[in-house]
Amino acid sequence: MKSVFRSARIPAPGSNYSPGMNVNNLLLMSGLLATDYKTGVPSSAKTRPNFPLFGSNVKLQAEYVLNNLSLLMEDAGSSLEDILRLDIYMLDVSDYFEFSEVLHRYFRGKNPPRSVVGVRNKNNFWGQGLLGSVGDRFEVEAIAVAPKQGLEKRVIPTPNLPMLSEGDPLAVAAGDFLFTTGLLATDYATGIPARARTDPNFPWMSSAIKLQTIYILDQLKEILASAGTSLDNVVKANVYLLDLRDYWAFNEVWDEYFPANKPARTVTKANGLLGARGDIVQIEAIAIIPGGKAKKRVVKTVEGPSQPLTLAVEAGGIMFTSGLQATDYKTGIPPAAKTDPNRPWIGSDIKFQVGYTFESLKVLLEETGASMNDVAKLNVYMTDLRDFSGFTEVLPKFFSGPDQPSRTVFEVEDILGPTGARFEVEVVAAVG
Repeated sequence: MKSVFRSARIPAPGSNYSPGMNVNNLLLMSGLLATDYKTGVPSSAKTRPNFPLFGSNVKLQAEYVLNNLSLLMEDAGSSLEDILRLDIYMLDVSDYFEFSEVLHRYFRGKNPPRSVVGVRNKNNFWGQGLLGSVGDRFEVEAIAVAPKQGLEKRVIPTPNLPMLSEGDPLAVAAGDFLFTTGLLATDYATGIPARARTDPNFPWMSSAIKLQTIYILDQLKEILASAGTSLDNVVKANVYLLDLRDYWAFNEVWDEYFPANKPARTVTKANGLLGARGDIVQIEAIAIIPGGKAKKRVVKTVEGPSQPLTLAVEAGGIMFTSGLQATDYKTGIPPAAKTDPNRPWIGSDIKFQVGYTFESLKVLLEETGASMNDVAKLNVYMTDLRDFSGFTEVLPKFFSGPDQPSRTVFEVEDILGPTGARFEVEVVAAVG
């Protein structure tokens, strides 16, 4: 079951989507930006134009966003202490230090697991890869728990693994679900540890992406074991690669750790990672902990271009999809999802791709007895934000009524999919 939550104390979104959705007491929030959705970045979130050196735009935006997040959580019957993971999308990850100074103040040294990812920052359209106001530096989305007896957040102890600090756990759990931080190949002391990097004297004798992936997945195994679970119970993974050309070597390692019963997975091109110098991959995961009501079930797999792909996994009344695209997984983008090359002025590639992808989502939902009305969260990745208006024109064909899914949209440099893919979406839905 899903329900929308809002706060009259923060600016309402500028288009028809919900600030947050409650799915079985998990709170899924839309991406929050420093905008009032009317005039742009509000005066309280930016330095004074005549005194630009007196203050920090990053800190002012962080104050604005985290205050709004706190108010939204309160009005949902929760609090910042109940956040299970933050995902922070930044135009420039070097802004993170200033952002973190504000973050630590709000969370008082008890930070939730989090991922920090650089998104595309280019100098056209409005000059940024975030769907907010001109001048926005980052976007923050959160997953939290609406606490009740038996469903409180708890930190997973990992004493044998490197951590940034005691106040920065590698994983937390609530109910049957476990959420990890964004895992990188670093020891948080010296940088990339020796076993996760190539020998500088013999760099051709090994693979940096494989060594880093092995290190991260070994970390993930130990985190899960600390909570009494395993890789077999991972239901969703998000992978961020600095270079999508590393995907094939990454995936060879992935298949060794997940030979069957694979989780839903989205692989995204990142323009920066907050790790040690030389980190090129980050992985975050959601898993279930055995012994509760949640059981993992792979909803559907398809035969991909080179291997079977898990399209969706259901657990605990929640369905998590992989990144979905307009593809038949055999020939590329099918004719129904693109304009006629002989008449390219008739129709719109982005509208065709969005329509095809959401039709595929409908079929996935039907496998669980659910419908588009049960969709709670959309994460949308576009290779060009100028396509966003076309995307929104198609949405009413699939989503109606006032309680639209919560949503995060940003631009990526490329999509791991067929040639010509302009759009990818990952979905969380209430099922069962």
